[in-house]
Amino acid sequence: MALLLRTLARQGTCLSRPQFGILYRHAVPMGTTANDEMNKFWAKNNKLNRPMSPHLTIYKWSMPMMMSITHRGTGVGLSGGISAFALLALVLPGNYPYYLDLIHSLSIGPALLSLAKFGIAFPVSYHTLNGIRHLFWDSGKGFKIPEVYRSGYVVIVLSILTSIAAIAYMQYALALLSEWYGPNRIKIPSPLNRHPSSLLSFRQTVFAAVNDQNQRRQIVQDPDSRGAYR
Repeated sequence: MALLLRTLARQGTCLSRPQFGILYRHAVPMGTTANDEMNKFWAKNNKLNRPMSPHLTIYKWSMPMMMSITHRGTGVGLSGGISAFALLALVLPGNYPYYLDLIHSLSIGPALLSLAKFGIAFPVSYHTLNGIRHLFWDSGKGFKIPEVYRSGYVVIVLSILTSIAAIAYMQYALALLSEWYGPNRIKIPSPLNRHPSSLLSFRQTVFAAVNDQNQRRQIVQDPDSRGAYR
């Protein structure tokens, strides 16, 4: 605003001296422009051969720096991955059993499969635990250098342990789903293919299908009960 008033006072654009004489009396002489000052600054730095700042090559990499960068990276990756998964779930044809069979048909080795599971579980665990660490910092505690390193190591160890636990749970869940959607698959109609009257009817259909599957297994194990199942 001050620069605008000084410019108008000197140019006399749309202003008359008798009416706006106060602007002329108090106008500060204009010095160099910002562009001139910037050129002088860079010329001086080039003459003195000063390094540019920030200059990442002059910093020594440390664990807090690595965790700060990876925390932001996992946040971007998780948000993008979840958004992409939700979008693909809406636009791709087929249902869950189809893509489960597709994954099984790839014959992925157990080592590669475990690595893929760890690649999914670790970013979630790490970003969650490191986010709790950042929330703890909001209380004004844990900023001393030894505490920063100690809390960082705790986050890394807990992230690895929780990732392994999540992989074990995922293995159990996939085994259960494979049993459900195996050769004797439960025929569960998709709620998207039904009239969307209520979610309760779909849940009742799921429970009825599971109960029917259990009764079929009981018949196989106990042939004498075949007559009771009509």
